[in-house]
Amino acid sequence: MSEQIPSVSDEVHMTRNEYEDLKRQLSQIKTENKKLRTVLRRHNLKLPKTEPCQRTPKGPQPEKGYLRSTIASRNKNSQFDSAETLANPEETSKCISDYQDGQLPWAHFMQGTRSSCNKRRSKFGAEDSIWDDAEDSGCCEAEPTTTWGSYQMTESEKEQSLEAARERREREVLYQKNYEKGKALEKELEEKTGRWRVISPQLSEVPLKSEETYSFLRRGLRLAQEIFHDAVNKHLPKVAPRFTCPEEVAFGRGEMERRCFSFLDGRMDFGGRLCEIWEFESRVHDVACLRNKVCHYSTYEANQPLEKYESLLIEVHRLALLFLDEKRAWEVRALRDELAARAQESLAEMERLLHLSVILPEPPWENFHMHGLERAACIIERYSYRYSEYEYDEPVSEMPRCMLLAAQDLLHRFPRRFDWSFMHRNPSTGLLSIK
Repeated sequence: MSEQIPSVSDEVHMTRNEYEDLKRQLSQIKTENKKLRTVLRRHNLKLPKTEPCQRTPKGPQPEKGYLRSTIASRNKNSQFDSAETLANPEETSKCISDYQDGQLPWAHFMQGTRSSCNKRRSKFGAEDSIWDDAEDSGCCEAEPTTTWGSYQMTESEKEQSLEAARERREREVLYQKNYEKGKALEKELEEKTGRWRVISPQLSEVPLKSEETYSFLRRGLRLAQEIFHDAVNKHLPKVAPRFTCPEEVAFGRGEMERRCFSFLDGRMDFGGRLCEIWEFESRVHDVACLRNKVCHYSTYEANQPLEKYESLLIEVHRLALLFLDEKRAWEVRALRDELAARAQESLAEMERLLHLSVILPEPPWENFHMHGLERAACIIERYSYRYSEYEYDEPVSEMPRCMLLAAQDLLHRFPRRFDWSFMHRNPSTGLLSIK
């Protein structure tokens, strides 16, 4: 009769059952071992010494070098031998798992050093019960002298400490007083030079020639460079050697950080105007937008409302006010007034051309006029009768009358150029987009 050979799955199942039985027997043996050790310790009986089992080689030990024991392995075996000596009751009393007089003793690695004890007292006070108990139990050596937490200051030291605190308070009060005086001087100069007087809303949408707009922006940036350069030479000697002329002041954020702000800290005094470093950085960074407009000038920058350009010049005005530079503050004010006057001249020119556009077959508008009129026509279309839910609102009411009439004339004479019927209005934002 042939012998039946079990399948691989059956052998795996049998092996697994045998492994579970051996595991269960080992667990029972460990439990009994723990119980017996507990009984022996309770009766103060010595535990039998056990030697680690070692495999006896069947044949002679080979003499190959990679099979020999190393110094590290021999030291590790010696540590195992020394660890077994803790099984004695005299030595096990030192272990952290045993108690002495109902309290857990401090193991050597948990004992506080003299420095940690002093730091603990200085943080939580001299009468710390935890660390007092630790000293009583001998966890850290007692200080031969007075510890830091319980140090008593002498009368002279107390007076010196109080005097230093009083001087700090006096300096702070004096700084706040001088700071308020500096702010008052800046406010007075601000009112004197008309920093809050802005361009009329009626002139905000008036178009200017591209070269004229660039000229105003470039002159404003030049004034900002001169303002910063003179202030640095007067009040910041650490930074002055890095800016030998106004043209080197580029107002780039990263460049100004490397060449100026990284060498400054704390507070600064600009001829009586005290300020913190963050306030100084903020005023300088606000001019970076004007620098970007000039350095990256394009059609988009050339056809924006005049209030955008004036806001850039206002930042130059504020920079001059921070340094209490009255001369250049007046120069910036004159530049802003010149911008408003040029816008008024352009508006008068558009009113004159509007009368000619009625009788001429072709509109007499130049390219920069058309950019402004297209913007006005777009505003009219967005807020006109085509969308009944919209009414004429502030953007339309603030536009000059001649620009509204000129834009409506263009919408009537050239409907295809300004035909938004092929565009779709987003109901959530009200903006126009191509269908």
